[in-house]
Amino acid sequence: MAANLEQAALLLALRHSDRGWGAVTAAVEEAGSALEILDDLLAPSKPTLDHVARDLDGDLKLVAEEIDGWRAEGIHLVTVLDQDYPVQLMLVHQRPPFLTCRGILDTEDITAVSVVGSRQASAAGLRRARVVASTLATNGFTVMSGLAAGIDTAAHRAAIDAGTRTVAVVGTVLRHCYPAENRSSTPRLPEPARCSPSSGPTPARPNTSSQCATPS
Repeated sequence: MAANLEQAALLLALRHSDRGWGAVTAAVEEAGSALEILDDLLAPSKPTLDHVARDLDGDLKLVAEEIDGWRAEGIHLVTVLDQDYPVQLMLVHQRPPFLTCRGILDTEDITAVSVVGSRQASAAGLRRARVVASTLATNGFTVMSGLAAGIDTAAHRAAIDAGTRTVAVVGTVLRHCYPAENRSSTPRLPEPARCSPSSGPTPARPNTSSQCATPS
């Protein structure tokens, strides 16, 4: 429950603080807690006559229930304060404060390689993408890509055909799949997952895919 309240506090600050999301994230990381500094994050950064204090207990309860609702749909929230936040993203300046994911975030994905390219790739380009992705997959690398048509789709399918894990990082919400034809890949995967990096309100296990996005 404490972890859930920390996540709720971060989302609440991102939604309602008048600071930018980068400043909110930096403050939370420095403090090691969103809950402990939530009052400060939601206080106006400049004097104002119309500020109304929020019912923090009530707001936190509502956001925590929202997170529980995502979890019931198989959508998992991972914030910068959580141990399973990807190590690679910790090296990024102004990293996303949270991810929402379906599936598994695997620590072995530190050996991942992205294979991305054109949506309107030539037949030769698609063949090369499949060869590259298959070679990476069979040599212990996790293949990461978007979920667009063309090269992205070819890379994921090649890794899946090789019997390895892929990770799809998407910019759409997790409840929708774009392009729609890629939804047909999901039933092939025992633990389908989608993840998307979000800046505000959002090696391999065989035949497993991870996809990343934000709940709408």
